[in-house]
Amino acid sequence: MSQALILGLIPLIVPILIMLLKLAVPAIPRVALPILAPILGVALELVGYYAGVTAGNPVLGAVLGAAGVGLREVIDQIKRTLPA
Repeated sequence: MSQALILGLIPLIVPILIMLLKLAVPAIPRVALPILAPILGVALELVGYYAGVTAGNPVLGAVLGAAGVGLREVIDQIKRTLPA
């Protein structure tokens, strides 16, 4: 897999991981979830680095993790505007 593909998947994987985390530990405050997104992005970037696929840039991982929150919010807004 190329580095661009792995980095492109981080914003897609982070919201899924947050959803699973909310299901596993429902006592996590909602305020903490957007803070966890960059941390998860860094973790995924480090996994890619240790797998030898990415360059190991934690700042990029944090930005991509935060982008995952933005992507989830856009999808939520689109769902709210569509007729039921």
